[in-house]
Amino acid sequence: MHITLVEFIALVVKYKYLILFPVFIVEGPVSTIIASYLASLPSHYLAVWPIVILAMAADLLGDFIYYSIGRWGRESRLVRKLKWLGLTPERLGKIDSHFEKHGGKTIAIGKLSHGVGWPTMIGAGVTRMPLWKFFSINTAVSLLKTGALVFIGYYYGESYQLFGQYIHYGGLIFSALAIFGVIIFFVIKNRKMAA
Repeated sequence: MHITLVEFIALVVKYKYLILFPVFIVEGPVSTIIASYLASLPSHYLAVWPIVILAMAADLLGDFIYYSIGRWGRESRLVRKLKWLGLTPERLGKIDSHFEKHGGKTIAIGKLSHGVGWPTMIGAGVTRMPLWKFFSINTAVSLLKTGALVFIGYYYGESYQLFGQYIHYGGLIFSALAIFGVIIFFVIKNRKMAA
């Protein structure tokens, strides 16, 4: 779902802060930039601090939902049936080990990389990363990310469409590179095992 600036302004004029939280959950970074831009206008459609609070709350809620899916879905029939995708108990053990050693970095990279955040949050849940650790790391990174988006929107918000394109295409490029990296890793690993 993409929303135009005119549609967003109309919603904000009508509903003010009531509309921001659900829009932030659905649209995330772009809507935070647009809302911050509206806060910078002389007409004062919005104030900055409620935007920061609502954007962070929406970001954290979305991440917690993904974490919960992973945490309480690990033992589900669906996960057990994913063996054909290579999700074996041994691989789950490797994922557990990775998150135990590098969980904080993995969450930070996932949150800052548009497009791979949700699988990272599910992965943190699947590995049963302690909730306090997940929440503290996630909150710190969310604060930085939200602060940057609000700053960009407030001072450079008139270019929100351009930023939206950068975020979208940057996420696609990063996701493609991540998939390519995983493929290369498995090709090299399989060649070593065959040799």
